[in-house]
Parts: sequence; C-alpha cells; structure tokens
Amino acid sequence: LLGNEDLQLLIAGKCDEDYANEISEFISNNNLSDKITFIPGYLKTSEFESIIKTTDLCLFPYQSVYQSGLVLNVMSLGAPVLCSDIPFFKSLIDHEETGLLYEAGNINSFLKVVRYAKMGKYDLNSIRYRAFDLVRNEYSWEDSYQGFNRYI
Repeated sequence: LLGNEDLQLLIAGKCDEDYANEISEFISNNNLSDKITFIPGYLKTSEFESIIKTTDLCLFPYQSVYQSGLVLNVMSLGAPVLCSDIPFFKSLIDHEETGLLYEAGNINSFLKVVRYAKMGKYDLNSIRYRAFDLVRNEYSWEDSYQGFNRYI
C-alpha cells in the first residue's frame, strides 16, 4: 500500500516515549521517511486545523473507545474519517454516508477501504459534507449546553 507513490501517511499525536521511539524506528528501518511523517506530541490548534483541512482521509484505528471528541472535531473541520467499526464509531458513522468504517482488527478490511478510497470508489466530498452537517446539526455546543442545562 505504501508503495503507491501518491500515498502519504501522517501520524500525529501524543503517545508515550517508548511508542514514539518504536514508530520512529519502524519508519527509519523500513526506509519510509519519504512516505510517513511522524509528529509526536500535541499539535497547536492552528497546526491541527491546517493539517485536518488538507487531509484526504483521517484514520481512527481504535480497538476500544467510548467517546471521541477528536473524531467530531475532525468531522466539523470537513475531513472524511476512516474508523474501526467498534460500537461508538458505528453509532456515529454511517459507512459511505458520514464516514468510512472497516472491521476492527482486520488488516484486509482496512486495506480494502483505503484502496477503494484511493481509487475513488467512495464520494469523499459528499461524505465530507454530510459529516460536517451531522456534527453541526446533532452535536453542536448549543445542543450540548441545552441538554446539560436540563439536568441542572
């Protein structure tokens, strides 16, 4: 998959030092520095928004998570998301409508979805807009505040 000249992978975010070293060593040992950029640590808001707004697809490979403000943030910035099909993401994302899902823990499922996305088999622009609308209409701060305010 990374042999494709057009594919670039950016890995960004906070992780422990051992894991950061493991990722860096993997990139170095496999001569992938021209294909994979690794930015360990938190990004400034301006960097984050710039990266997300220019990405083709943002990956959330979680095996387990009960909520994710990050995925909603990414969707609100207009980036299509590719998520594992764990319950939280399945409750949020309709495959090919508001994002893309792959079978958690199944590399072949993941690769298939990435290949299809790269080949243009998914309308990523429509997915991008529907995801943005979903977040704006169902997960706005105003709606969250009103829901919270009912319990006060």
